[in-house]
Amino acid sequence: MGKTIITLLNESVTKYGALPYLYEAPKATEYTALTYREVQEQVIRFAAGLMALGIEAGERVAL
Repeated sequence: MGKTIITLLNESVTKYGALPYLYEAPKATEYTALTYREVQEQVIRFAAGLMALGIEAGERVAL
């Protein structure tokens, strides 16, 4: 079986943790860089929120 998205993210964080991963524009005129590590932290918080709502592994969720 192939690697999961979270496995790929974790491997990328190990290699590139402090480097910019994506840019977001909280205001229309300025962009803020998020590092691989910061994105991983957001993913973990999001997953914890889903678990707190009772979502279990393998369940489908619309985002």
